[in-house]
Amino acid sequence: MIFRSIRFKIISWNIALLTLAFLVCGILAYHSFKFNLYRNMDDLLMSRAVGVTESIDTYWETERQEALNDGVRTGAFSKINNINFVKIAQHWVENRSSDPQLLNMIIQIFDSYGKMIVSSAEVPDWSHSLSLPAETINPKSGRFENITLSLNSDKPIDVRTFTIPIREDNKVAYTVRLMTPMSDVDRQLSWLRMILFGFLPLIIFLIGIAGAFLARVSLHPIDQMTTDINRITSHNLHDRIDVPRSNDEIQRLAETFNSMLIRIDEHLIAQQKFIQDLSHEIKTPLTIIRGSLEVALKKERSAERYEALLKDTLEQVANITRIVESLLILARFENHDVALQVTLINLNELIRTALAEIQPLCDAKGILTEYIENDAVELEGDALQLRSALLNLLDNAVKYTPAGHTITVMVRQASGGAKIEIKDTGIGIDAASLPHIFERFYRAEHAGIKERGFGIGLSLVRSVIIAHEGHIDVTSRLNEGTTFSVSLPLKQT
Repeated sequence: MIFRSIRFKIISWNIALLTLAFLVCGILAYHSFKFNLYRNMDDLLMSRAVGVTESIDTYWETERQEALNDGVRTGAFSKINNINFVKIAQHWVENRSSDPQLLNMIIQIFDSYGKMIVSSAEVPDWSHSLSLPAETINPKSGRFENITLSLNSDKPIDVRTFTIPIREDNKVAYTVRLMTPMSDVDRQLSWLRMILFGFLPLIIFLIGIAGAFLARVSLHPIDQMTTDINRITSHNLHDRIDVPRSNDEIQRLAETFNSMLIRIDEHLIAQQKFIQDLSHEIKTPLTIIRGSLEVALKKERSAERYEALLKDTLEQVANITRIVESLLILARFENHDVALQVTLINLNELIRTALAEIQPLCDAKGILTEYIENDAVELEGDALQLRSALLNLLDNAVKYTPAGHTITVMVRQASGGAKIEIKDTGIGIDAASLPHIFERFYRAEHAGIKERGFGIGLSLVRSVIIAHEGHIDVTSRLNEGTTFSVSLPLKQT
């Protein structure tokens, strides 16, 4: 379990990334240091080689001038395969090999054939000649090599060599090779490797401790949140977790969780209210049914009386059925389980059909209807659901409009959609009830109104309109009337 925790993952990633970064930086530093050591060694070998050649040439020139003064011919002073030059070179090496600037260096001089003339130290026989012909070596940059020598000791040593040919009349007159042990360079590189990589386990350990500390500090608010969350149950759902003022992801997580708690709390409250309202709505017809049955069982009655009791019972059963069916439809809309049967609808014809169906109720109550058709409107939608929504709005208008008043229906195109207005001149809705009329089972109190619904119709209307990507608004004033405005898009997306 601990290996799957965020804390372990943070520590592991912290160790892995920092170790990788240390290795990359260490390798780069090591190679950079190694490159600089070799460059310094090569510069030293090159400068010493140039010094050797200049010194030998100066020594040779001095001898040549003295010989010329003694009357010796000029041709005898060519360095190429000259026995005199060989003696001078040997003499120079013997005298100058102890020069402090040439300490820890082996000086070798080769003739034009690549055969060793002189060496300042004993070297193996195989190094008495050049590995490559002098003609192939660049006289300006020379040639660097790494070789292994076995000198006086049994243990071989690695040396760095620099070979440079000296030309005379475009021919190789002689070649100088300098060697210096690489032990000092190897010692410095070994020391650097020990520093960089020898302490790596200690560094990883320290990184792990630092990562554990950082993970603990970083995750402490989450641990506190976990404690607070475990404390919250259905009995104290109104409690909230403490939000750290850190302006980071943890603060946003805490705020999001509190927001979720608010939504859950509101949902549970609504659910409890729904159950209470449903129980209340069903309790009334069930009480009537029970009373009717008890009355019927107390004593024998006439057939006409039994028939009346059965009709009352059947009517209450129908009320319960309508409540349950309406709630099922409403729940399906709210859960997006209703698949709209979208077709092209002539909205004007649909409104006329709905008005024709509601007309008997209007006639029975003495209410006038007026239909204002400004535009011919066609839209995409579910004709059956839209017709049900219109009938609910019209039935609501008839229910709360007194006799002799008028219900006006108007349709037009507006802002790329269709707008329907259903206006009555009835008793209106008070300002306190207006924000709640689309809630389930909410019924505003109206003085003198005996005919009241279940408080589900307007909730269904709003769900149908929202399913069609539209919206519904209501305006009302007491004793002046109410206007429902429905806006629908012409095309479903």
